[in-house]
Amino acid sequence: MTKKHNAIILILFVISMANVLLSYLAQHLFRGPLFSADGLVLSQLFSDLLEKGGEIRDWLLPPAPYFFPDYPVFFLAHVLGHSVYNESIIFALFQIALTFLGTWLLFRQVERKTALYSATAVVIGWLWLALNYQGHFVFLLLSAHHYGVFLSSLFFLALWMKYRSQQGEGVSLLWGMAAIAFLSALSDNLFIVQTLIPFFVMAIFTDLMKRDFSLNKEKVMTLIPVISGVLGYSAYNFIVPNDTRYYADIGFEKITENLEGLFHFYADIVQMPVYGVLFLGYISIIIYSFYCLMKKDMDSYDMRPMVWLSLFSFLSFVSTFCTITLVTNIPLGIRYIIPSLFWPLFVVIGCSPSILGKRFWGAATTFSAMGVISLSSHTYTLIKKNGLHGEYYPREIACIDEALEKAHVSNGVAHFWDARPIQLFSHLDLNIAQHKYPLEEHPYVVSKRFFRKTYDFIVFPGNRTLSFDEVKRINGMPQVITYCGDKTLYIYGKDKMKTKES
Repeated sequence: MTKKHNAIILILFVISMANVLLSYLAQHLFRGPLFSADGLVLSQLFSDLLEKGGEIRDWLLPPAPYFFPDYPVFFLAHVLGHSVYNESIIFALFQIALTFLGTWLLFRQVERKTALYSATAVVIGWLWLALNYQGHFVFLLLSAHHYGVFLSSLFFLALWMKYRSQQGEGVSLLWGMAAIAFLSALSDNLFIVQTLIPFFVMAIFTDLMKRDFSLNKEKVMTLIPVISGVLGYSAYNFIVPNDTRYYADIGFEKITENLEGLFHFYADIVQMPVYGVLFLGYISIIIYSFYCLMKKDMDSYDMRPMVWLSLFSFLSFVSTFCTITLVTNIPLGIRYIIPSLFWPLFVVIGCSPSILGKRFWGAATTFSAMGVISLSSHTYTLIKKNGLHGEYYPREIACIDEALEKAHVSNGVAHFWDARPIQLFSHLDLNIAQHKYPLEEHPYVVSKRFFRKTYDFIVFPGNRTLSFDEVKRINGMPQVITYCGDKTLYIYGKDKMKTKES
């Protein structure tokens, strides 16, 4: 491959990134998850801490606090963005770029000459899936949704593959893995399930297949990242001021319900025509990888890099699947099984150079070009239909702002799914405390100082998830009632509304 070919493939990657940006500005549906209460968690956290004098000790952080890699990436997005609307897409683009970097570094340990083409094809494929099947693959663009675990895994495994290629000489690589393991396990329990457990099992399994039962320095050093991850998990209570972490209960009580949920989920994604074919290819490669492992050829026991990664991805899937199946106190969510979404394309593309040989670069370039053409066509259609918008200010929020500004009030109450978006996208300086039915405080992923004894107004959502009757029973009729789309605004006046009786 020449420099010209490398330039072409990089241009295709840049165009795919540009499509994400332009689709965002043209009101693509993937903005929905970005602008939801869950998608705006870090926006509110950073806004409060950096601009409104908030303190981390007041915050009830998410059960997985997402310190790494989400916080440093989002900090840059926040500084550069100057608004929630801008920082959301900047973060998404940064995360895509980091995904590309991690994928490229990992593929370099598999086949150096084709790494750039493989990484580009994989990331463009993921972007195509994200923009066409948002509900399943949009995590690639989101903060605070467990995608950071998968991103950390890419860099973790790249360092490990590099360490293996140097036959245990690069000790600094192990310490890099240890740092990633510590920060990732501190940030999200799923790193242990999705990365450390399969990593540890693969290390042991490889030695068992070689009939190597000795204990040497290299094997002991392999434990460093695992121990570091355990220390990161244990450090949570010393670092996080308010413990909100989920402590999973393991048992068989919900195994049938969990299995049914997982079956329906995987049935849905496999039924997607493109992903169904992809998944069949992935399963075939996993079967072949096990075949290679079971052969008596020592070259197979040496675990050729792509075979090793294929089996690692499968163990990550099994570890996650088993954990979720046995958990009794946490509802099943797609965000908990992200590796099973993203590994198949990675493995299929990663194995393609061995199958296609010198034809791979042409196939990878063609695949990437087709993805870019498809993305560009859809983006053009969106721009033609909706135009490009440099800000996000829904009519409902503008209507609420107008009424609140006239009443000179700013301290209110709303349901969890409304409170954060209204507060962040409002053009006023609002404080909105999230509540749940009938009118109870909802202290979940929020600063405790948002809650007060008295308020000025309440926003009722269209789905009646707060009680009109309860508000009227405690406070009587409001001074002003304003209808803004499917939301109803009750304004009582400065400090004249309560959410519970004295």
